Amino acid sequence: TAPPGAVGPASRGAALRAMALLTAASPCALAVAPLAYASAIAAASRRGALLRGGAVLDALLSIRTVALDKTGTLTTGRLTCVGAAAVGEGEQGGGPASPTSLITTPLPPAPLAVAAALALRSAHPVSAALSAAAAGAGVEPTASAAISAFESVPGCGVRARLLAAGGGTATSAAAPSATLLLGAPEWVAASLPPSLAAALLATGAALESRALTVSVLAVLPEGGGGGGGGDGTTLPPAVTAFAFADGLRSRSAAAVRALKAGGRGTGGTPPLTMIMLTGDNAAAAGRVARELGLDARTDVRAGLSPAGKVAAVVAARGGDASSSSARSRAGGVLMVGDGVNDAPALAAADVGAAIAGAPGEGRDRRCGRRPAPGRGGRG
Repeated sequence: TAPPGAVGPASRGAALRAMALLTAASPCALAVAPLAYASAIAAASRRGALLRGGAVLDALLSIRTVALDKTGTLTTGRLTCVGAAAVGEGEQGGGPASPTSLITTPLPPAPLAVAAALALRSAHPVSAALSAAAAGAGVEPTASAAISAFESVPGCGVRARLLAAGGGTATSAAAPSATLLLGAPEWVAASLPPSLAAALLATGAALESRALTVSVLAVLPEGGGGGGGGDGTTLPPAVTAFAFADGLRSRSAAAVRALKAGGRGTGGTPPLTMIMLTGDNAAAAGRVARELGLDARTDVRAGLSPAGKVAAVVAARGGDASSSSARSRAGGVLMVGDGVNDAPALAAADVGAAIAGAPGEGRDRRCGRRPAPGRGGRG
């Protein structure tokens, strides 16, 4: 029979604590030490953190810098499309328009249909926002048969081809085939004529000054710098800038405060350094930083490509991803991210923590892992 008090959840917890004490005090601690790791991993899983082995616990002891992705990690990742601006209309008149007048509502159905069709093939938060905007406006995405040669360019956007025979929602029957670009203003502008590129960058800057995220759709008719219509005329590129807003997760500010405090900085241990990495513009990143209590001037790295995030992680680790001596001087880095664009930065850190599941409240889970040999970690 079981001894008195040996049943029930409370007793099981007492038994685990007794085992941990015996593990630490036992002369044969080396033989039973794995029990301590198993107990810690189990305790973490009950709190929603899935650890990929006991090596993660050892690596966490060296952490001195926490790098946080913004979109989908600190924020909900549920962007809302708040408007759109047609680029190339009226910029040459009486000077640049104000950020408010650049936004038009309701959203223009023709470019929204094309953008929604591209969004169906992408998992980026902007794509989800475009799909939701099209559904809310009752706009059917351009037929998938009209879209070919789809290509995702990490950190920049997506590229595809609109066939002449399809896409009646966005183009006329006589319209030529076109190259489609959907992504960051700077990336799209590189494929536009100089005057239109300048107008796009000015529009993007005006929208970003309001702390909005901007994604641009460009429809580039094929042939002769813009393509030809059925009457032999040249069709200019059609460019539309979509503006998006995002909000913080309800627990982000508390999590940042806890990491800043967290019992660190005591007993001679330096406090944790917090940095935020994002591919978004500086204004949007600065707004989020201020809401979290971070310094927008020193704690934010904005406008980063996936390679730029890797470089920021490597710099935080001491400037050499493979050097253990550099890491010992600068301390380890914990990278917290979400999405495909963060995978290289997660691998470059001493510990990578991925927010699992779709963006949104209540669905985040952490999965700590050590990098593979040669990818930034030890061993």
